[in-house]
Amino acid sequence: MPNAYTHQPLTPFRRALARFSLSETAKYTKLTLGLWIGFAIPSVLGYPDAAVSLAGSAMLTLAL
Repeated sequence: MPNAYTHQPLTPFRRALARFSLSETAKYTKLTLGLWIGFAIPSVLGYPDAAVSLAGSAMLTLAL
């Protein structure tokens, strides 16, 4: 089998990243990034109403 997959152990950085991605803090970090991205992109493109709507949706999700 020339194309057999061999598992490589996780590096300390990847292990820490995997542990973080499953945490409660990661959920809020992703939602906060979504809030800023959802506001920034439409705002820069000249759609302030859409920016407020997208950021508002992310804030409501964070509030829940």
